[in-house]
Amino acid sequence: MKITKIEIQKGRPRRRTLYVDGKFFAGVDGEVVERLGLEEDQEIEGGSLAEILQQEEIRRAKEYGLNLLSYRMRSVEEMRMRLTEKGFNGEVVDSVIGDLKRVELLDDQKFAMAWMRSQMETNPKGSYGLKMELGEKKVPEEIVQEVLKVYSKEYDEREVAITLARKRMKAFGKEKEEVIQSRLADFLSRRGFSYEIIREVVHQVYHLMEEGK
Repeated sequence: MKITKIEIQKGRPRRRTLYVDGKFFAGVDGEVVERLGLEEDQEIEGGSLAEILQQEEIRRAKEYGLNLLSYRMRSVEEMRMRLTEKGFNGEVVDSVIGDLKRVELLDDQKFAMAWMRSQMETNPKGSYGLKMELGEKKVPEEIVQEVLKVYSKEYDEREVAITLARKRMKAFGKEKEEVIQSRLADFLSRRGFSYEIIREVVHQVYHLMEEGK
């Protein structure tokens, strides 16, 4: 078999159309053509044709992965899930994830730390809430524990809960004490604070606000 023509696609200067033995074979990116050293009149075997298609698929998957990363950082398993859902096979997914890890665009440690600090700036919560979120994003348990250690050093969880509770109480108006405390406890629970912190903070904040402090 022979590559009989490599044609630049009209209106798509990055794309190439490959013809093998005078017949259309595939449309691929110019990057794939250059990487594999493809040329017109080049003799080619069936295995090499399969490699062309595989490299084009890897390029497409990597482009999709980079697009996802342009919105926000991702965990390794989160990226794996998104690529798989997009329909890329396991070999392609592994190749792309390997490439992204090599250039440090995928790094669970950095992702988890960045996620924790971002959440504490924009949507503060308790350690349990952070643990659940990072677990949902498929961050390995050992990394989650490291992040929680940093969280406990950088933030006073009880003070975070007090600040949130004081702000939230202003929206409750003149409801009965048991109603306010119940709503406040529910709010702090949704933010991922432990039962012990919630019990202490709800009681303290309610009475401080009642005393006008």
